Amino acid sequence: MVGVNPFNGDREFYVDISDANGVTPKQGIWTIRLTGDAVDVHAWIAHTSFDAVFAAGNVNTHKVAIPGTSKNALCVAAYTTKETWDDADGHHLTIDSRGTIKIGAIASFSSPGPARYSSPIKPDLAAPGQIIASALSQFAGLDSPSSIFTSGSAEYPRAFLLNDGLHAMSSGTSMAAPHVTGAIALVLQKHPTATATQVRTMLTASARSAANQDALYWGAGKLDAAALLQADPAEEIIPTFSLAPAFPNPFNQITCFTFQLPIDHSGGLRTAVTIYNALGQKVRSLLEEKRSAGSYSLFWDGRDELGFRLASGIYLAVFEYGDKRRVLKVTLLN
Repeated sequence: MVGVNPFNGDREFYVDISDANGVTPKQGIWTIRLTGDAVDVHAWIAHTSFDAVFAAGNVNTHKVAIPGTSKNALCVAAYTTKETWDDADGHHLTIDSRGTIKIGAIASFSSPGPARYSSPIKPDLAAPGQIIASALSQFAGLDSPSSIFTSGSAEYPRAFLLNDGLHAMSSGTSMAAPHVTGAIALVLQKHPTATATQVRTMLTASARSAANQDALYWGAGKLDAAALLQADPAEEIIPTFSLAPAFPNPFNQITCFTFQLPIDHSGGLRTAVTIYNALGQKVRSLLEEKRSAGSYSLFWDGRDELGFRLASGIYLAVFEYGDKRRVLKVTLLN
């Protein structure tokens, strides 16, 4: 199937892999060859009954999806702040029976980026989302067939209910997003005239960096409500053109460049990101357009303008914003 998406004008095509009877095969390797003028192609596995991967470097994990990919929406990742709790029957329970969960780490269920459009960063930031206590509705008890708090365990039937009878435990990015919503409410209480753009900038600029932070999972970092409430929406809280180290580096399949642009009252300046080889020859243009203040990410897959895989070696990523220039060195390993 081929067509134009009515919502964004993109040309799209869908590939269905099945035999002559419409039955999906259990396993196999398929190659899709595209010919013609060089264009960017973004591929997703929309549905599969078996584990599937793209050989070009994408992994078999679920990526950030609609509506989190919207440029104007805040997409919130989840990280772990606790692993044990006491249920309504006094049992001390844990979600970490194998000892693999780390406090402060991104939650295993939290979808990574990138979004198809590389700016703003998706997810935007992260908040606590693993085993979070929230208010318990009177309609969400064990007798409710739709209750998410039903454990299904004969041994611990009230595993997710707390002993006060008023709260219950749950996990998910749906538990992380309310933390950010509450923080935004506090900001708007303090600064009722703040715009959506100002609030977004305040959130990402005040976020705390996580250890070995990968922007694909963390965005700008962990929500820091205290720092957020100290920020002033009228201030230029991104005062300089700054660039974070590429991650991962060295890389094999894809590396992420994260950078911040300062507020510019002229409506944005020319922003360019260009890749050069060790001989100073231009091999790829990742970006060249006007950009306004904010946090952004770009991803490079180690390919040139025509989509050919480049040789292993050292490459220079040159970032330009107006008359400012920054350079990052990255190492590609094939």
